[in-house]
Amino acid sequence: MRIAVITDIHGNHEALQACVRHANRLGVDQFALLGDFVGYGAEPQQVMDQVMRLQARGALVVRGNHEDGVLGSTAGFNPQARVSAEWTRTQLTRDALDFLAALPLTLRQEWVLFAHASAEQPERWIYVDSTRNAAACLDAYPAGVRLGVFGHVHRQMLFHRAGADVTPGQFEPVPGAEVLLSRARRWVALAGSAGQPRDGNPAAAWLLLDLQREALTFHRVAYDVDLVARQIVDAGLPVWFAQRLPLGA
Repeated sequence: MRIAVITDIHGNHEALQACVRHANRLGVDQFALLGDFVGYGAEPQQVMDQVMRLQARGALVVRGNHEDGVLGSTAGFNPQARVSAEWTRTQLTRDALDFLAALPLTLRQEWVLFAHASAEQPERWIYVDSTRNAAACLDAYPAGVRLGVFGHVHRQMLFHRAGADVTPGQFEPVPGAEVLLSRARRWVALAGSAGQPRDGNPAAAWLLLDLQREALTFHRVAYDVDLVARQIVDAGLPVWFAQRLPLGA
């Protein structure tokens, strides 16, 4: 079973399509979509249409904090993010809003846990952006889980730990290089952001998980960033959402 993990699409349909096409060319069997489908970008309904189609074909789908924002809970959002959430709410169909409201926070497949932010209190949207937060995430794994796959941080990262009292190791993976998941360790993988990377690289990010080989491969794929930036400006959304895309910021 080869699973394509895509997260943090943020209303960027061009980026989502690029990731799906790339994953299909590599012959994946299933998709896992880890939240923040909306917010910032100008095509939230188009994204939701594709997310719902993928779920109907067997994709695993969980909710992110921007889904909560669109549904009315914008605590912790900055003013621009609130503007985006309110605008997005007006763009989505009732079917899309009901779909978002029904999504779970976590899903599990075999020895893998999927969530948007962290296994530690997933409803709190904790950023796994440090070895300390990675340790807390690992401590929250249910029995039998050896790998957690998350988004939220908008960077591709990998943490691993060999024992409960050991500080996790951390590294940034090389796109296209396979990482074998030793059974002697437990792992935290951050898939990066498809629609709004924040690592200085504007290319859309996604992650390939091979359950049979017990391996991960992180990927980046180019798309028409300038087109998406124009769409954001034309929609009347805050211009910073457009400016940050080509910067990967």
